[in-house]
Amino acid sequence: MDIISENCSECRACEQCCPHQAISMQMDEEGFCYPFINQKECVDCGLCQKVCPMRNADSLKHAIGEVYAAQSLDGRVLKESTSGGVFSLISNFVLEKGGAVVGAAYQDNLQVRHIIIDTPDDLYKIRGAKYVHSDVADVYQQVQNFLRQGRWVYFTGTPCQVAGLKSFLRKEYATLVTSDLFCHGTPSQKVFDAFIRQIEKDYNRSVNEVIFRDKSIAGWGAFSSFVIISKKGRKRKITYDRNLRAFYKAFVKGLITRNDCFSCPFACPERTGDITIADYWDIEYIHPKSFNTYNGVSLVTVNSAMGREIWDKIKTKTNFIHSSAELVLKTTNMQFQHPTIRPGERDKSVSLALSSIPDFVINKLPANDKKSFYKEVIKNRLWNYSLFRKLVHLKRKIR
Repeated sequence: MDIISENCSECRACEQCCPHQAISMQMDEEGFCYPFINQKECVDCGLCQKVCPMRNADSLKHAIGEVYAAQSLDGRVLKESTSGGVFSLISNFVLEKGGAVVGAAYQDNLQVRHIIIDTPDDLYKIRGAKYVHSDVADVYQQVQNFLRQGRWVYFTGTPCQVAGLKSFLRKEYATLVTSDLFCHGTPSQKVFDAFIRQIEKDYNRSVNEVIFRDKSIAGWGAFSSFVIISKKGRKRKITYDRNLRAFYKAFVKGLITRNDCFSCPFACPERTGDITIADYWDIEYIHPKSFNTYNGVSLVTVNSAMGREIWDKIKTKTNFIHSSAELVLKTTNMQFQHPTIRPGERDKSVSLALSSIPDFVINKLPANDKKSFYKEVIKNRLWNYSLFRKLVHLKRKIR
């Protein structure tokens, strides 16, 4: 077995397109998968190289699109979404056409995989942030089958997953809508599982749900940890957990990220999706007084004719304003400019997480983190009051 490419995003396009099933994904010691080829089955058709998004990134990206800041007018949708609720609006548009929506979801034992839903009642499964690499398995093939039947499909994922789907399909479909996001890079399921096992050990309970950045605690900007654990049928909510906080902070810093993500060709203003949806961080300074930011604001870039068609259909259900790529470049949305910068301690961090979560937490998380967490909560709740926002703006202006 020979590796096809070490510069791989684990999109699985090569594996799914191979007509001779000569390619298999094999996991390394960190939990990341890479494609290997069985030379006995390979006929040297070269298709795997042609569909690799990492090798053909420039041909898979749209030009810099129109930029908006948007917030759903539906308060329930807004509160249940990670940012401004635009994903749900696009999803409902496609579902109303009898279509399907594809996105990352927690499955059994909190394994993160791409699934397909075709009813609004299941939309909650793929709403919200999952800071783990999502296994697309054979979803590209399922999407292709839907499209060949003339059904609408809304596919969401990281830029490389969207690019992988487009490469796999090798043609455009009039009923396909895609959305990518600003991606920090992804930790492996193996690392995430290690943190979950430690949480279960600490509480002597099973973890059956994980929510990152839960708005019910302190709104959009509070990077809260939140787990729901059960024992004998009884659920218990844990607002603050040091293990989950350590995982999230390590994710943000790139300490447990897939190595290939540090050279991602899709972390730039040119996007792979028809519409890009992200958090519009720093909007209170870029577009002051335009939104109440407590429940989140989406950054939307409209990148294609299909993206424009969909945006025109749903924008009336949002409070939106025009923005620009130049303004986004001034924000902390770094992945609109360049990939996450590789930390020097990245390899040691992954190794430590897989060997001892308690040591990882002690090493990576300040002893006073719980105090800092509740300061974030208080600050975010105060932020909802206009007088506090004015004082912060004044202080920033003085500086």
